[in-house]
Amino acid sequence: MKAIMYHYVRPFNPVLPYFTYLDLNNFRHQLDWFQDNMPILSLENFLSAIKNGVAPKEGTILTFDDGLSDHYNYVLPELEKRGLWGFFYIPTGVHKTKNLLDVHRTHFLLGQMGGSSMLRAVMGVIEEGMISESHRATFQDVAYHNQTNEKDIATVKSILNYQLLSEHRTPLLGTLMREFGDEEIIFQEFYMSSDQIIDLHERGMIVGSHSVSHPIFSTLTREEQSREILESFSFIESVIGELAIRSFCYPYGHPSTFTKETEELLDEANCQFAFKLSNQEIQSHDLVKTPQALPRIDCNQFPHGEASRGPLRDNSI
Repeated sequence: MKAIMYHYVRPFNPVLPYFTYLDLNNFRHQLDWFQDNMPILSLENFLSAIKNGVAPKEGTILTFDDGLSDHYNYVLPELEKRGLWGFFYIPTGVHKTKNLLDVHRTHFLLGQMGGSSMLRAVMGVIEEGMISESHRATFQDVAYHNQTNEKDIATVKSILNYQLLSEHRTPLLGTLMREFGDEEIIFQEFYMSSDQIIDLHERGMIVGSHSVSHPIFSTLTREEQSREILESFSFIESVIGELAIRSFCYPYGHPSTFTKETEELLDEANCQFAFKLSNQEIQSHDLVKTPQALPRIDCNQFPHGEASRGPLRDNSI
């Protein structure tokens, strides 16, 4: 059994000429390929596997991270047309702040500027003491090694998502975002609204937690981790009602970005299962021994999953 991970699924947007995403037509082609070669499991069969601890040898489930408007505008109609379903994981804090998460600010700015210009802008404002050397060492071998980012894009993501101390990241990105307009307006176009999350749920999709603020859990205290988990579930249930299926996926998702303590906290929160990023199939022993760390595979590991970028090349500026 394979769980597939998606983020941005959309057609090209000329407002973001350097943005990295899965083109909507390629998403359709990939669904065709899955249905022909790795059929999508029914929700009932997947939940039976979770309950009984026995993973089917064949079958695929689809998961979509970050509560993006892409998922409501493009993914939902495509799944409904085919009679399919999926898990949709929501980072809940954005609905309070009305700003993009820092990780999405980084993506937005890269989409506006390209990797080379963005790297110059970031290096121009980073000062001594802003980078955590321990984070650099911990995460240097795991970040983006399964993605096809150009070098400067990968460097920017590594610095901003993993190396820069959190107290500096948000102000730095906020300053850069102000160059491109009103972030509250950008926010409204970037994420699903609460009404859209309700509609997604009512149309048979499964909504789960992706934390409050999309942190690296392994860098948080136990209390901070617990708050990220409990408050995110609380918000989701305030929107769609009590969750019959209580599930979670880790921000960033690499095994080094969460701990056994995180898994214990998910157990305490009555989470039934959670997903990490690990390019492996889900085996029965995963369901039995580590239900709070089920592996997912990035969609770019399968036919038609290669990331698309706008017609402007990064080295053209």
